[in-house]
Amino acid sequence: VEIGCHTATHPNLGLDHPRSFLLSEIRDSRHRLQDWTGQSVDYFAFPYGLPENISQAAIDVVMESGFLGFTSAYGGWNWPGEDDYHLQ
Repeated sequence: VEIGCHTATHPNLGLDHPRSFLLSEIRDSRHRLQDWTGQSVDYFAFPYGLPENISQAAIDVVMESGFLGFTSAYGGWNWPGEDDYHLQ
C-alpha cells in the first residue's frame, strides 16, 4: 500500500494562491502524514486532478517539497524520455 499526499483541505490548486498557502497545503501536509505514519510519503495527487486544477506554482512547491512525483486524474501515457515526474 502506498500512502500519498492530497493536501490538507482539498483546495483547487489551479487557482492563484499565495505561496504560503501552497506550502501549507502541500509541504506541511506531507510532513504531517510522515509524522503520523512514520513512513516516507513520496507522491502527491492533485485535488480534482484536471488540467485547470494544476498550476505551475503548485507543481514547483510539490517538486521543492521532495516528492518523487505527482499524479493527475485526466490520464495519458508516460513515454520513455518524457516528463516522468508527472505520473499520468
